[in-house]
Amino acid sequence: MDFSRHKHKFPVEISEYFHSSWDNREHWRLEAPRMQVAISELAWLLDYPFLSSSPPLPLFDLLPRAVLSSPHEFSLHWNRVQAADLSFPINVTTFGGRLVILDGVHRLLKSIHDGSAMMECKFIARKHIRTAVAPSVSPLVGTALTSDE
Repeated sequence: MDFSRHKHKFPVEISEYFHSSWDNREHWRLEAPRMQVAISELAWLLDYPFLSSSPPLPLFDLLPRAVLSSPHEFSLHWNRVQAADLSFPINVTTFGGRLVILDGVHRLLKSIHDGSAMMECKFIARKHIRTAVAPSVSPLVGTALTSDE
């Protein structure tokens, strides 16, 4: 799948995200460092369309902040937020020097809704994320967006 047509919706420093693929199940089993992260470090993600208004289609057309602001308008996502299990850390890595969620947007939204200041994150090293196409060699043809629990 080619998600590169959505790259203009996101900060340029995370464009490599659209060249990457991963398997959440592998990451869930992976022994990786855990850390407490201030939700304020992840808040920038609320203003970029990491969600789809019509899941499971990867439309990249819905801001997580919109789900928080209008939960009844986005009931499918809001139900996932309410059901999110905060005993599981969110999986993050870095792209362009920023923490980016690989799995856990709905858990982030639940933490924010619940008034949490910190959340547990599992840091996934880049060696566990496959590069689909080298950005300097070919046009963007990233192959992954994760589903979120």
